[in-house]
Amino acid sequence: MKKILVSLAVICVISIFAVSAFAANITISGFDAEDIAAYMNYNTGLGNYGVQAPTVEAGTGDNGNGAKITAGTSAAWVQSFYVQDADTLQAVMTNWASGKFMRIYVHNTSETATIGLRLTFNATDSGMASFDCTKAVLCALDGSRPAIETSDGGGMGAGASVIIPAGFKGYAYFALDDCTIQAPAEWARPSLTNFNENIAILEIDIRVAFGNDGNAVTYILDSLEIVDEIADTADLSVIAYAAAAITGCGALVVARKKR
Repeated sequence: MKKILVSLAVICVISIFAVSAFAANITISGFDAEDIAAYMNYNTGLGNYGVQAPTVEAGTGDNGNGAKITAGTSAAWVQSFYVQDADTLQAVMTNWASGKFMRIYVHNTSETATIGLRLTFNATDSGMASFDCTKAVLCALDGSRPAIETSDGGGMGAGASVIIPAGFKGYAYFALDDCTIQAPAEWARPSLTNFNENIAILEIDIRVAFGNDGNAVTYILDSLEIVDEIADTADLSVIAYAAAAITGCGALVVARKKR
């Protein structure tokens, strides 16, 4: 009985940590098949510059859904998606003040290519702002944190895009307070500092740096969320494993008691 009580107590403690780790995660988009069809609006105007359109289909990310994008050749070196779904944008505006970070799941399946990721918010008055990615954090599912490298995200500004390394599978985190990069002066756009209202478009901009092999590049986007903290995914896996192990031990104790 004592062993059972100890096991239950440990499980309760682990559960508290697990709940706190997952607390206050507000889903903006789960990138399920309906979402993709509804608002992963590819900027077809890129074709005027000789850019090849990617293939966009349902994929499998961290929550079982995801948008799977394939850039078939080096001519598909940039993708720009305009998220204009009213419910999604409302979720951004309503919950902006409820957390500290925005995070998105990214899986770069290429072994040689890197991709630049820029998230830009566009307001109804044409104001726009992007995250300062020099302060971004990449957390891989294996617990590693790759060094941060950035680019200008197609001219938005230095540090406006974070480079996702080849083979990366995990989350990119952006502090909400760091959405401070405004459009270049020559774009003649108003400043955007209020994200609680009048957001008209969330732009997901991708710049692909193809590897020397020239192979197609496929990446998966999933779980766009507003969260309170940067979660070490490896630690969460340990918590889940520990809970399962202790539960198993408890069951073994009960089984032995009955014998």
